[in-house]
Amino acid sequence: MNKKDLKRYIFPIALICLWIVLLGFWTHGFGAFTIYSYTLKSAGPFPREIPPINLIDQDGNTFNIKDLRGKYILLNFMYLECSSVCHYVLGDMNKLSRHLKDLMGKDLMIVSSSFDGDNDGIDSLKRSWRNYGGKKNWLMTSMIPSGAHELQDQLRQLGVWVKKRKDGGFNHSSYIFLIGPNGQVLSVFEPSDKIESIAHAVRELMK
Repeated sequence: MNKKDLKRYIFPIALICLWIVLLGFWTHGFGAFTIYSYTLKSAGPFPREIPPINLIDQDGNTFNIKDLRGKYILLNFMYLECSSVCHYVLGDMNKLSRHLKDLMGKDLMIVSSSFDGDNDGIDSLKRSWRNYGGKKNWLMTSMIPSGAHELQDQLRQLGVWVKKRKDGGFNHSSYIFLIGPNGQVLSVFEPSDKIESIAHAVRELMK
């Protein structure tokens, strides 16, 4: 290859190299190729502290999630009018409660939380809780932030991406988080993960 040919290839090669560097930066080392995974990666490595989320449950009790320190928590976020993945994940949480029934109550509990508190009030939460078996160690809750900005900040700190659509629904990530008894996020599971794999990982992390 002569000098003329070399010069012709230098710029496109340099451009490709720059693009690869920028892509690596934007995707956190090529590990986050969707807005969901990017938000999760941006929240930082595990373990990390859970934000002080205020909740109301199906019985009208209000509390902060940090009040549940001392137990492991399987936590997911959803909204009850969701027509797709939310009820799939709630079904998975129900299956997990059966796979981990020997741990439920004493060492482990489930918290499912809606980020659509304006529509998911106590009656809706109670109805959904009953539909999934009415388990006493599974709280069906809604977030009660002081404003929309606080809600988004808390979800972002956890690594959850939520965006309201024009039709009133939400696009959102559907991760399942394992919170330790010290209030730290220990791990996260994809909704596509097998129930048996999640249950095994939870048992290992609780040892």
